[in-house]
Order: sequence, then structure tokens, then C-alpha cells
Amino acid sequence: MSGISVSNKITTTTLNNAPATSSPENKVVENNTKNTLKNDSINVASKTPAVNSENPFDKSNEGRKVLQPTGKSNGQNFYFMYGLEGTMNKVVMRTPNKLAVMDDISRLRAKGYTVIVDDKMTTADFKNALYDQKAVGVVTLSHGGDGYIVTSETKDSDEGFVGYRDIETSKVSKNLKLAFFQACQVGTEQSNWNKAVGKEVIAWDYSVSNIEVIAANSHIGSAGIFPVVGSVFSIKNQTHGKALGKIIGERF
Repeated sequence: MSGISVSNKITTTTLNNAPATSSPENKVVENNTKNTLKNDSINVASKTPAVNSENPFDKSNEGRKVLQPTGKSNGQNFYFMYGLEGTMNKVVMRTPNKLAVMDDISRLRAKGYTVIVDDKMTTADFKNALYDQKAVGVVTLSHGGDGYIVTSETKDSDEGFVGYRDIETSKVSKNLKLAFFQACQVGTEQSNWNKAVGKEVIAWDYSVSNIEVIAANSHIGSAGIFPVVGSVFSIKNQTHGKALGKIIGERF
């Protein structure tokens, strides 16, 4: 998306060395620390040291949040990823669209899915989500153009975009049920993205306004904070007339 529009057509904690001692108390502390590190290592990688399960969009917890299931875990992961930079992008685009999917996140967690929310999607993050063999859904929101998805740049990488040629199809999760890339004009390379991911992706082939994207993330007839205009855009622009929540409800 460009301007105020969005686009689309339908990854050793070093223990402080304490003086060696054989006291039972220190052994208990050491064992507990090792167990904690071991447990942390099997969790999905997090860019932040803490996970806020009550409010996944808490401002103090920027970066990646791993939201554990509230129902019995099914061992599968669902990603919501955002590659929007700058205050206006975050306030005008990211925030309202994140609010629109909070109910979807709650339902997925209740059904046993681990939901991973990434507020700073890099090219590596995007690839790793697709390559996660536990991934069943990957939904992204960012700018785009000419078939490319714009991603966040970091000091370690100047890659600020990703295209279908960057995807290694053999590595993509065989369990993937939904790949929804919300970025302008990604769908101009629809057939190539389908081949790269190994299944049909959802992506618009033109530049979409932010209101249209909010509508696509909301429910037909209510469409977030734009109930009238949003419902019209929903019917016109959603995948076969279905909002994201409807698609998730049918596939998961």
C-alpha cells in the first residue's frame, strides 16, 4: 500500500558466574535456573524477554509476542505479522487493523493454537514464519508494490522487501492452510506466489485504501469503525465476499 493505503488483491544466556559452592541452597538455585533456560529454549523465539498474554498489543511489549493457547494446545502456530514503520503507519494503519483481528486471535487461542504477533516483520521473519513446520496460518500487513512485500529493515540487514523468488518452496510448512499477504499489488504476481508458497495465497493485485483493508479484516456489515462504508468495501474487496474472520472460521 502506498501513502495512507494498504495493498492486496484477494527467529548462552550467560549465567553470572557465582563463586563455586557445594551448599544445597545454591544447587537448588542452579538447577532451577538450568530448568528455566531449558524450557525457554523450546519456546518459539521471542524478540522480547517477556510475553504479555493478557494484552498482546501492550505498547511496552513491542516486537514479537507469543500468545499461548487458552484451550488445549494442538501444537500448531498462527502468525499475524506487521511490517509498517513510522508513527503514522502504526497509528493509522497498524493499530485499527490489529484491533479488528483481536477477536480472531482469541478464537484461535481458544481452539488450541499458539498465536504469534510480530510488530516488526523483517524479511527473515517473513520467511521463517512460512518455514515453521508448525505454521498453519500466516497473515501479514505492510506496504507493497509490483508483486513485492515491504518488510522492516534492521541494522543487521538492509533487506526491506521480499518477493516470490526469495521463497524456497521446499521449506514452506506442509501444514499451511492460510497465507494472506495484505500489501498493495502483491497479487500482480499471484500465480508465482502460489507456486512459491505451494498453495493459493490471498493477495490484492492493486493499491488498496486503508479503509478497505480495515473492512477486509473486519466483519461484513460492521467493518470496524466504518460500519456503512466498510461493509460496502467488504463485499467488493474481500476474498469471495468473505472477511478475514470468516475465512479463519471456515479453515480453522
